[in-house]
Amino acid sequence: MFRNSEKTYNLSIIIERLKKALMKKYNNIDKQQLDGLVNTIAIYHKNQFKFIPNRLYQNQDKEFIDLALESDNRLLDFFNMNNLYQLLKVNSNSIKDKFKSDDDFRREIMNIALYEIIEQGDKEHGAEYGLVFAKIFNFNLAIPMHYATYDGTYDYRFLKFYDVYKNIGGSLYVNILPNYYTKTDKSRYYTDDLSELAPELDYIINNYKVNSKK
Repeated sequence: MFRNSEKTYNLSIIIERLKKALMKKYNNIDKQQLDGLVNTIAIYHKNQFKFIPNRLYQNQDKEFIDLALESDNRLLDFFNMNNLYQLLKVNSNSIKDKFKSDDDFRREIMNIALYEIIEQGDKEHGAEYGLVFAKIFNFNLAIPMHYATYDGTYDYRFLKFYDVYKNIGGSLYVNILPNYYTKTDKSRYYTDDLSELAPELDYIINNYKVNSKK
């Protein structure tokens, strides 16, 4: 276990750093409009995450994280950007218009929204929401993996998250922060190497039916 810099993994710091870089690159961006757009995108997707699993799986024995195992095309059918564009027509402004018309700018905003979704989802949902978002929009799957702590690395939800993450192509060469959500703990930025934990995690998953609720 190694201690890393707060600047490397603190979600609030990362979000503000990305926003500042964007404002520097596009020097006519209004900070309040930028904050509002990122927040709108995050809230929109969080609301989608709340009802789409029930709509998709109905009475099947499935969990939210199983969404990440769906095909890209099926996910894009459910998380259609046109619905978001319609929402952004309300109180339209220059940054919303740019988001809809500029592919590169939209990609940069969505990257910030990924971190915002993880932060707003907190310990309970942040990593799962982030993983599905990253899968849908082709962002680095390792980003939400950093924050998949739950109640420890042997917790059922962590094991299930890890197994899904690995099965959709997530890299094992990533640091995880098992104490990130213990915000007053000096060990908050200690990291574990997932590749070193992987053999034991795989053994537990294969022998204790982690992919089943039974």
